[in-house]
Amino acid sequence: MAVAKPLGVPSVIGLVWRFAAAGLIALGLVLLASVALSQSVGRDVALDEARRIARLTGVGIVEPALDAGILTGDPASLSSLNRTVVDAVLGGSLVRVKLWQPDGDGGTILYSDESRLIGEPHPWDDEKQAAIVSGDIVVEESDLSSPENRFEVSQSELLEVYLPIDGPDGAPLLYEAYFDLRRVNEAGRRVWTAFAPLVIGGLLVLQLVQVPLAWSMARRLRDGAVHRQQLLVRSLESSALERRRIAADLHDGVVQDLAGLSFELSAVASAEDPDRVRETAESAAATLRANVGALRTLLVDIYPPDLDGQGLASALEDLLARHRAAGRDVQLDADVQVPIPRPTAELVHRIAQEALRNVDKHAAAGRVVVTLTAVDDRLRLRVDDDGSGFDPTGDDGDAEGHFGLRLLADSARELGGLLTLSSGVGAGTAIELEVPL
Repeated sequence: MAVAKPLGVPSVIGLVWRFAAAGLIALGLVLLASVALSQSVGRDVALDEARRIARLTGVGIVEPALDAGILTGDPASLSSLNRTVVDAVLGGSLVRVKLWQPDGDGGTILYSDESRLIGEPHPWDDEKQAAIVSGDIVVEESDLSSPENRFEVSQSELLEVYLPIDGPDGAPLLYEAYFDLRRVNEAGRRVWTAFAPLVIGGLLVLQLVQVPLAWSMARRLRDGAVHRQQLLVRSLESSALERRRIAADLHDGVVQDLAGLSFELSAVASAEDPDRVRETAESAAATLRANVGALRTLLVDIYPPDLDGQGLASALEDLLARHRAAGRDVQLDADVQVPIPRPTAELVHRIAQEALRNVDKHAAAGRVVVTLTAVDDRLRLRVDDDGSGFDPTGDDGDAEGHFGLRLLADSARELGGLLTLSSGVGAGTAIELEVPL
């Protein structure tokens, strides 16, 4: 019974496609997370860069350019500061500058590169207040609806950076720098695009490396499923074969003998000749004893002996008892001093049992030799008989008996062993098993 494909197990290609699909989904999720994280990191880097530029321009350029005329609105001072701002501050993502003088809850614009704002008082929001009070750099997105930002409405999005600086009289002033938010975000995207090839390439390489591994694992899974189903089929076939043998043994042996005995006893039930009755009773007793022995042998076949307690050599000796009783010359050589694993011992016993059963049924042998040896960590069993033999390449052998040996050969391969059979017409038969310990 051949097994083409295990039931309920998809093909190797199907398993690999599932793995690849799951990997691509995971790759997409990781990629999305990487994009979000990289953009967030890029934005943080861009904001840090805006803070750095604000500090550099505010403390390093604007603050040294201030004089007392800025506080009074002197045109010459404002013009000088404006030239400094236009030449050295504005440019790139920095698009506007304002200089505030605190006044209560708000402040007055002392200077701006948009001159129409100079001198205007405006209330301050919490961010401006926090910057002037704490002395830290504070960043927020511009509210273009605020009156102070009415000349920036042409800009789509702006980022405001507040930095306290020292005025010409030592009092704190608030330096405000406006950055184009689009350029800030572009800087963040540049960070992402710098890392994107490495991230995407690494994930794709990882996926490609895993495909051969997935293929190998899928093949192992499929092969394991096939192997398990073959074992199941083999077990069912072996069980069916054993049931047929038991039925045949009972029908041809015990059942026939007991049926004949019942007829014989019925015939002498009313006999008056004591000698005839005695002879029949003695014959019946002998027949019953023989059949009891046959049933005991059958029990041994059905339920193997305790190989751990009894030992393999003793179990092989029990198998040979039937052949001794049949008058055959039987020899057992089983001098093995190394421990034998139980699966190996069970296999040796089953193969010896099958070989001796074939000898009993088909070989017409007068001599049987069973040899069990252990050499170089390998266990060898050999069963030789001098029976009629057969042509292993022909169809004249017992199909059922040879099928049983084929099943046992498969079992031997499961344990890394090899079962061989050699025979010839009129030359006897030799069955040899070699299996690692």
